[in-house]
Amino acid sequence: MPLPKIIKDRVDLEVSPQLCVSLFPEDMGQPKIDIVHVKMTQLEGNISDLFLTPCEALELASALNQIVQFYLFNQEQYREEILKPREKIASQRVKKVRMRT
Repeated sequence: MPLPKIIKDRVDLEVSPQLCVSLFPEDMGQPKIDIVHVKMTQLEGNISDLFLTPCEALELASALNQIVQFYLFNQEQYREEILKPREKIASQRVKKVRMRT
């Protein structure tokens, strides 16, 4: 009995309004190989696209996992040095936006 036909239908996973991952996207000028398309939208609306082979996507996922583990390990230090100043800046932005409206 022969193997079933390989399905190569497009698959989209919208993780959040800022992140969408697609498998087998329509041709976007990329080589005709198995492709993973990662679309990242910044809050300002700027879009960044990554086109990866499955192996590259797996390596990226592994690297992200490792860096997040490192972040969680050092979370207290990050909270004091990075997150608190960012919260202050965000509060100032919110005040400016409220003053405009």
